[in-house]
Amino acid sequence: MKLELNRLYILILLSILIFFVGNNIIALTDPDEVFYALTAKEMLLRHEWLTPHIFGFPQFEKPILTYWVLMVAFKVFGVTEQAARFFPSLFALASVVGTYFLSLLIYRDSQKAFWAGLILATSVMWVGMGKTVFTDMIFATFILYAILSFYIAYAYPRYKPLAWLGFYVCTALATLTKGPLGFIIPELILVLFLLYRRRLDALATPWVFIGFCLGIAIAAPWYVYMYEAYGQAFVKEFFVNDHWRRLIEAEHHLNDHWYSYLLVIFGGIFPFTLFLGAAFKDLYKRLSTTVGDGDHLILVWLLVVFLIFQNGHSKLITYILPLFPALALLVADHITQRLSQKLLIASAVVLALLAVLVGSLVFIPLEKIILPSYPLYWISASLCALAGIVYCQAISGDEARGLYVLSLTSIALLIGVWFAKPELENMVSSAPMAKYLPAELPLGTRIVTDKGHARGIVFYSNQPVTVLDLGGKGFFSPHPVPMIYDIAQLHILLNAQVTTYAYLKSTTIANISAQLKESYTVKPIQAFWPYQLVKIEPLPKS
Repeated sequence: MKLELNRLYILILLSILIFFVGNNIIALTDPDEVFYALTAKEMLLRHEWLTPHIFGFPQFEKPILTYWVLMVAFKVFGVTEQAARFFPSLFALASVVGTYFLSLLIYRDSQKAFWAGLILATSVMWVGMGKTVFTDMIFATFILYAILSFYIAYAYPRYKPLAWLGFYVCTALATLTKGPLGFIIPELILVLFLLYRRRLDALATPWVFIGFCLGIAIAAPWYVYMYEAYGQAFVKEFFVNDHWRRLIEAEHHLNDHWYSYLLVIFGGIFPFTLFLGAAFKDLYKRLSTTVGDGDHLILVWLLVVFLIFQNGHSKLITYILPLFPALALLVADHITQRLSQKLLIASAVVLALLAVLVGSLVFIPLEKIILPSYPLYWISASLCALAGIVYCQAISGDEARGLYVLSLTSIALLIGVWFAKPELENMVSSAPMAKYLPAELPLGTRIVTDKGHARGIVFYSNQPVTVLDLGGKGFFSPHPVPMIYDIAQLHILLNAQVTTYAYLKSTTIANISAQLKESYTVKPIQAFWPYQLVKIEPLPKS
C-alpha cells in the first residue's frame, strides 16, 4: 500500500474548488437551510449554547451539534451565506479524504483510492449537499469516519486502541448531529459485517467497552440536560414526533414510494450512473465466488443504510446520503478493474441527450415561469461539449481521460446555477423578497406568509411572521409561530396592524383579495413567481 500525496492533494484542491467557491452567490434556501441558520442565529443572539431556539422559543427537532458549528461560523465570519455553508463544505471535503483513505486501506491501491474520492467529490448529490446547510452532510461524514475507524481496528490490530476510540467518538458526534441513528447505523454495520465474516472475536477487546463509555460520555450529557430542562415536551417532540412518527407517517407524500430511494441513488451518483449499474452487476457476480473484506463491508453498509430509511414513510432524499461513500468505493473498484468503452460512450450519449433537454426548456412556455435563457444555454452547451470530448476519448481508446472529463459535469452544472442567480434565487429563497420591505417598517410588524417561507422571512427581515394555512394542518413538526387557518383569523391580524405585508402564492393572494375587497386594499409590490409580495391596508372610511 502506497500513499501518493500528489493524488491526495489533487482531490483536496478539487474539493476546495467545488465545495467552497461560490457559496455566497445564492441566498439561503427555504425552508430547510434557513431553519438551521435561523436557529443558530437566535441562539447566538441569546448567548444560548444548549437549547435550540426558533421564533423566540425552544425547538426540539434536531440535536445540538449542527447548531454549534453554525454558531461558531457565524461568530467567526458573521451571519452570512458563506459562513452558514462553511462547515457543510468542510465536512464534504473531509468525507472525500476519508473515502480516499478507506479505499486505500481496503484495496491497497492508490489509483482506486483516488477514483473513489473523485467520484464522491463530483457526484451531483454530494456536490449539492456539500454546498447547502443540512444536518445530513455532517452526519454522513461522521458515519464514514466511524466505518473508517472500525475497519482500521479490524484490519490493522496494532492501531486497535485508537481506532476503537475513534469509532465511538464518531458515533457519539453523529448522535449529537441527527439522533440515535448516529449510533444505530455504524453499530449495525460492524456487527452484521463481523457476523458475515465470522469474526465476532474482533469485539473481544477492552477497547470496545472503553470506547463505548467514551461515546456515552460525549453524547449523553446534552440529552440528559434537555430531558432535565424540558421533560416530556422534549421526549414527545424529539423522539416521538421527529423520529417515530417520521417512520410510520410520510411528511412528504410524493416521496413515499418503494422506488424513491432507488431514483435518488442512481440520480445522485450522476454522472457515474451507468457505471454504478455495472458495479452492482460485478458485485453480484463476486458474491457467488470468493469475496474480500471490502465487498462484504460495502454490501452491509449499503443494505443497512438503505433498508433503515426505505422502511420509513418520510423518505426525504437527503436521508440516504451516508451510503454515497460506499457507492463511490463500489464504482471506483469497478472502473479500475474494467473500464468499459461502451459504458463511457453511453454516458456521453446521456450527456448529449441531457444537453438537448436543457436547451429545449428555453422554448417551452411553462405558465409564467421566467426561465433564465443564458444559464440554460450555458448548461446545454457545456454538457454538449463534455459529451463530445468524452465520446472522442472513448473511441480513441483513452477511456481514463474520458472519465476525467465526465467528472467535470457537476462543475459545469454548478456554473450554470451561478449564472441563474437572479431567477433561481427568486424561486428558492426569501432573501429577494425581504429587500422589498420598507426600511422604515416598524420592528415587530408581522409578515403574513406560508409554512415554507416563515423561517426565511424572519432570518432575512428580522420581522416576526404569521403563517397563513387556509384549511391546512400546520407544520409536521409544531413550530412556535402564530397560525391562521381561516379568513376570520386573518381579519383579526389585519385589524391589529395599520399596514400588513403578505408574501404568498399568487393564487392565494387572488383568493384572499376577493374575500377582503369590502374592507381592505391589496396592493401588489413585487412578483416572485409563483409568489407575490403585497401590501394590505384598510379601505378609507367614507
